[in-house]
Amino acid sequence: MRVLRYSSGYKYQLKGDFTFQTQIRGHTVTLPFIRLTREGLLTIIDGYACDGPSGPTIDTPLFILGAFVHDALYQVIRAEELPHSMWRMADQELKNVIMGKIEHLKDETTWWKKVKYRAHRTAWSTRSLWIMYGLEKFRGSAALPRNKRLILEI
Repeated sequence: MRVLRYSSGYKYQLKGDFTFQTQIRGHTVTLPFIRLTREGLLTIIDGYACDGPSGPTIDTPLFILGAFVHDALYQVIRAEELPHSMWRMADQELKNVIMGKIEHLKDETTWWKKVKYRAHRTAWSTRSLWIMYGLEKFRGSAALPRNKRLILEI
Protein backbone atom coordinates (compact mmCIF):
# COMPACT_ATOMS: atom_id res chain seq x y z
CA MET A 1 0.00 0.00 0.00
CA ARG A 2 1.20 3.52 -0.75
CA VAL A 3 1.97 5.97 2.04
CA LEU A 4 0.64 9.53 1.94
CA ARG A 5 2.95 12.12 3.46
CA TYR A 6 1.66 15.59 4.30
CA SER A 7 2.06 18.58 6.61
CA SER A 8 -0.76 20.39 8.34
CA GLY A 9 -1.29 23.90 9.65
CA TYR A 10 -1.23 25.89 6.43
CA LYS A 11 -3.96 28.40 5.54
CA TYR A 12 -2.74 30.03 2.33
CA GLN A 13 -1.15 28.75 -0.84
CA LEU A 14 0.64 30.95 -3.34
CA LYS A 15 -0.76 31.00 -6.87
CA GLY A 16 2.07 32.14 -9.11
CA ASP A 17 5.62 33.13 -8.21
CA PHE A 18 6.22 36.19 -6.02
CA THR A 19 9.45 38.18 -5.82
CA PHE A 20 10.56 40.71 -3.23
CA GLN A 21 13.84 42.59 -2.91
CA THR A 22 15.20 42.05 0.61
CA GLN A 23 18.13 43.64 2.40
CA ILE A 24 19.64 40.18 2.97
CA ARG A 25 22.78 40.08 0.83
CA GLY A 26 25.61 37.65 0.25
CA HIS A 27 23.71 34.36 0.46
CA THR A 28 22.44 32.08 -2.27
CA VAL A 29 19.63 29.76 -1.22
CA THR A 30 17.68 27.22 -3.24
CA LEU A 31 14.90 25.30 -1.52
CA PRO A 32 11.96 23.55 -3.21
CA PHE A 33 9.68 26.63 -3.01
CA ILE A 34 12.10 29.41 -2.09
CA ARG A 35 15.03 31.10 -3.83
CA LEU A 36 17.25 33.85 -2.48
CA THR A 37 19.97 35.42 -4.62
CA ARG A 38 23.26 36.94 -3.44
CA GLU A 39 21.74 40.32 -4.30
CA GLY A 40 18.84 39.71 -1.91
CA LEU A 41 16.06 38.90 -4.36
CA LEU A 42 13.62 36.53 -2.67
CA THR A 43 11.44 34.41 -4.95
CA ILE A 44 8.62 32.41 -3.43
CA ILE A 45 7.53 29.75 -5.89
CA ASP A 46 4.00 28.91 -7.01
CA GLY A 47 2.44 26.41 -4.59
CA TYR A 48 4.29 27.61 -1.48
CA ALA A 49 2.02 27.39 1.57
CA CYS A 50 2.12 29.43 4.77
CA ASP A 51 0.04 29.68 7.92
CA GLY A 52 -0.60 33.39 7.52
CA PRO A 53 -0.12 36.08 10.14
CA SER A 54 0.48 34.95 13.71
CA GLY A 55 0.01 36.50 17.11
CA PRO A 56 -1.91 39.72 17.60
CA THR A 57 -2.54 40.06 13.88
CA ILE A 58 -5.65 39.87 11.75
CA ASP A 59 -5.49 38.11 8.39
CA THR A 60 -5.85 41.18 6.17
CA PRO A 61 -4.36 41.17 2.64
CA LEU A 62 -1.41 43.35 3.72
CA PHE A 63 -0.53 41.06 6.60
CA ILE A 64 -0.98 37.93 4.50
CA LEU A 65 1.55 39.43 2.07
CA GLY A 66 3.93 40.07 4.96
CA ALA A 67 3.38 36.56 6.31
CA PHE A 68 4.42 34.94 3.02
CA VAL A 69 7.73 36.82 3.00
CA HIS A 70 8.35 36.35 6.73
CA ASP A 71 7.44 32.64 6.72
CA ALA A 72 9.64 31.98 3.69
CA LEU A 73 12.63 33.68 5.33
CA TYR A 74 12.07 31.84 8.61
CA GLN A 75 11.88 28.58 6.65
CA VAL A 76 15.26 29.37 5.07
CA ILE A 77 16.69 29.96 8.56
CA ARG A 78 15.09 26.74 9.90
CA ALA A 79 16.69 24.87 7.00
CA GLU A 80 20.02 26.32 8.21
CA GLU A 81 20.65 28.03 4.87
CA LEU A 82 20.96 31.32 6.77
CA PRO A 83 22.31 31.64 10.31
CA HIS A 84 19.71 31.87 13.07
CA SER A 85 21.15 35.26 14.00
CA MET A 86 19.41 36.65 10.89
CA TRP A 87 15.93 36.29 12.44
CA ARG A 88 15.87 40.02 13.16
CA MET A 89 16.51 40.78 9.49
CA ALA A 90 13.64 38.46 8.56
CA ASP A 91 11.42 40.30 11.05
CA GLN A 92 12.47 43.62 9.51
CA GLU A 93 11.58 42.32 6.03
CA LEU A 94 8.03 41.69 7.27
CA LYS A 95 7.83 45.38 8.10
CA ASN A 96 9.52 46.37 4.82
CA VAL A 97 7.15 44.44 2.58
CA ILE A 98 4.05 45.87 4.27
CA MET A 99 5.40 49.43 4.32
CA GLY A 100 6.42 49.11 0.67
CA LYS A 101 2.90 48.13 -0.31
CA ILE A 102 1.39 50.97 1.75
CA GLU A 103 3.81 53.52 0.29
CA HIS A 104 2.87 52.34 -3.20
CA LEU A 105 -0.70 53.51 -2.49
CA LYS A 106 0.61 57.00 -1.73
CA ASP A 107 1.13 57.74 -5.42
CA GLU A 108 -2.44 56.90 -6.38
CA THR A 109 -4.48 59.75 -7.80
CA THR A 110 -8.06 58.90 -6.87
CA TRP A 111 -9.40 60.35 -3.65
CA TRP A 112 -10.50 56.90 -2.47
CA LYS A 113 -7.01 55.44 -2.79
CA LYS A 114 -5.57 58.44 -0.95
CA VAL A 115 -8.02 57.77 1.90
CA LYS A 116 -7.05 54.10 1.78
CA TYR A 117 -3.37 55.05 1.98
CA ARG A 118 -3.93 57.23 5.07
CA ALA A 119 -6.03 54.52 6.73
CA HIS A 120 -3.44 51.80 6.08
CA ARG A 121 -0.61 54.07 7.22
CA THR A 122 -2.40 54.90 10.49
CA ALA A 123 -3.41 51.29 11.16
CA TRP A 124 0.08 49.98 10.39
CA SER A 125 1.81 52.47 12.67
CA THR A 126 -0.29 51.17 15.58
CA ARG A 127 -0.30 47.48 14.70
CA SER A 128 3.39 47.37 13.85
CA LEU A 129 4.30 48.25 17.44
CA TRP A 130 2.50 45.15 18.72
CA ILE A 131 3.72 42.89 15.95
CA MET A 132 7.36 43.90 16.19
CA TYR A 133 7.17 43.69 20.00
CA GLY A 134 5.80 40.14 19.75
CA LEU A 135 8.47 39.09 17.26
CA GLU A 136 11.19 40.55 19.48
CA LYS A 137 9.76 38.78 22.52
CA PHE A 138 10.01 35.36 20.84
CA ARG A 139 13.49 36.21 19.49
CA GLY A 140 13.20 34.17 16.32
CA SER A 141 12.32 30.93 18.12
CA ALA A 142 10.00 29.93 15.25
CA ALA A 143 13.06 29.99 12.97
CA LEU A 144 14.94 27.37 15.00
CA PRO A 145 15.50 24.03 13.19
CA ARG A 146 13.56 22.17 15.90
CA ASN A 147 10.42 23.98 14.73
CA LYS A 148 10.32 22.43 11.26
CA ARG A 149 6.86 21.21 10.29
CA LEU A 150 6.28 17.56 11.05
CA ILE A 151 5.69 15.27 8.12
CA LEU A 152 2.71 13.08 8.89
CA GLU A 153 1.99 9.72 7.29
CA ILE A 154 -1.17 7.75 6.61
